[in-house]
Amino acid sequence: MARLRSIDGGLSSSSLKHFLENAFEKGIRFFDIAPSYAQSQVEQAIGRLNPRFRHELFFCSKFGYC
Repeated sequence: MARLRSIDGGLSSSSLKHFLENAFEKGIRFFDIAPSYAQSQVEQAIGRLNPRFRHELFFCSKFGYC
C-alpha cells in the first residue's frame, strides 16, 4: 500500500497532484486515502486539483480518534 501523503513522508503536494491527474487521465476514479490520512494533507491536495478532476473522483477515507 503506497502512502499518498503522510506526516513522515509520501509524495510531495505537487507530485500528488500530478499522480492524481495522471491516474484520472488513465480512467482511475476511486482512491482509498484512509491509509495516508496525514492530518488532512491528502484532502488539502485534492482540494487544489482542477475542478474537472475533483468532481469526477471518488475517495474513501476514515475519521475519528482512539
